[in-house]
Amino acid sequence: MTPAEEIQAAADKLNGLLAATTDTPWSRWTDLDGKPGWHGMLLLGNTDREDPNPVAQMYTGEDADYVAAMDPLVGLALACWLEFEAGLLERAPQVQLQPRIDHALAVARAINQEAGQ
Repeated sequence: MTPAEEIQAAADKLNGLLAATTDTPWSRWTDLDGKPGWHGMLLLGNTDREDPNPVAQMYTGEDADYVAAMDPLVGLALACWLEFEAGLLERAPQVQLQPRIDHALAVARAINQEAGQ
């Protein structure tokens, strides 16, 4: 697989995952009084509902904050950047783009890795 194909594969994978996500915004779950809710619960989708439906998985509070920050809008921006870099690499010699391609490849390889690697 060429570097451009690796980068595009990561963008495609992200776009596929994004298509299945719950609507944004994401935030850490809180009680109706605004206090942090059950430890580590993550609220997805419409955070203005009176009866939120948190994801039924437990995380540390820091994990929940991080996951909420990695909202699908972040994934969309990342996928767009990867698509741009893959397209650029298709049009220009890799040697001229090496520093920026190294970064894009590192991100793409992290996304493309199989679970448990």
